Amino acid sequence: MKKLLFCAIAIASLCICSCASKDVAYEKTYSFDNTIVTGKQPLNFEYVHGKDSFQLYDIVLEIKHMSDLSCGNISLNIAYTSPVGEQLSIPIAIPVYDKDLKVRGTMQGDSIVVLEQELFYSQRLREGKNMFQITPATFNDSLDGIRSITMRIERSN
Repeated sequence: MKKLLFCAIAIASLCICSCASKDVAYEKTYSFDNTIVTGKQPLNFEYVHGKDSFQLYDIVLEIKHMSDLSCGNISLNIAYTSPVGEQLSIPIAIPVYDKDLKVRGTMQGDSIVVLEQELFYSQRLREGKNMFQITPATFNDSLDGIRSITMRIERSN
């Protein structure tokens, strides 16, 4: 009986872990040694989508920044161009702190915070080259304290 219970728990744990993991279709990271992102060199992300027109995707931005980041929001412009030339440009502000003024995200080591923000939920992407471009949306056109920016395109469950 104990062996059966143990096996059932092990199988349930494996099912939960496999369902929780995301199926990543695309991922690209830009790293910054000087911790400054500027608008002079936009971050370009290019995802070539195949013929699976029924698949839905989540588009996620992961930002690693210094834990002592002084701004309340990370302000970015996100531009999207579809394979047929349709364009969308939106400014976003990703909060660094929660309502209790605690830093959002998870600590990595002593001084780096990993912050994930879903940009789009359950989106269909057109077949061909889908282009995303990210630039700072700040007054001085730069972001201090950013260590890396990663864009992931994940298949929605």
